[in-house]
Amino acid sequence: GTAAVATPGRSPKSPGRGKKGGNKDKDEKKPPRPYTEYNIFFQLERERILVELEVRRRTEGGMPASPPVEPATPNDDAAGHNGDTSPDSPRGFLGPDEVNLPSDPGDVLPRPARFEALRLSPKWYDSTHRLAETRRNRARRRHRKTHGLVGFLDLTKMISRAWRECDAETRAYCRRVADRQLGYYKEELQVLKRKREEEAARNPPPPPPPVEEPREEEEERDDGAGDGPPDEQTRHDARAPRGPGGHDGYEE
Repeated sequence: GTAAVATPGRSPKSPGRGKKGGNKDKDEKKPPRPYTEYNIFFQLERERILVELEVRRRTEGGMPASPPVEPATPNDDAAGHNGDTSPDSPRGFLGPDEVNLPSDPGDVLPRPARFEALRLSPKWYDSTHRLAETRRNRARRRHRKTHGLVGFLDLTKMISRAWRECDAETRAYCRRVADRQLGYYKEELQVLKRKREEEAARNPPPPPPPVEEPREEEEERDDGAGDGPPDEQTRHDARAPRGPGGHDGYEE
């Protein structure tokens, strides 16, 4: 398949969605393509915009800017997030004295100043994990209105504009995360390749069927019957009238 490269101004393609057709049995085990530099920025900037809009809505409605922290549950991860990791669930900003809180042990820190106060869901940078979470939450997800805060198309335009205008620090961070994930992806492909080779060695394909030798051509008949039109004399004899008893109508 081709790389899931998102062009600014368009929503990033979901990794793992290839073209129709092809070898489905082989593609089913192939890991999704990792996020590109722009995909990484898209994830972070999307969260930042949604959180800002949520804070504004809560402030205008006379509510606290940040929702109350839910009590910990057995499903909470090391960063304190509960089991809801839907991509459409804003996590909110950290407290005024908190920055660069890791979303999980594999998070890449420190983040640039633009994103250092975000509270992110676990493995936000991992396309395989995000795709699995999206599929798991699809049945209960609403239409892509992002909680009614902003339409998806408008959100995409905002992120595209922010990408064009973002600073070098932010771009460098997104590139670093994307390069790391690309390295993991290549390692997964190598492991998958070795497994397929080992499986092929254990289960070699059956030998090809024997090649059937062509039959010898039938010998041509010596009399040449049916090989061409009769000669002139033969045609004349065929036209000659027949007399009684089958003799020609000519007398000797």
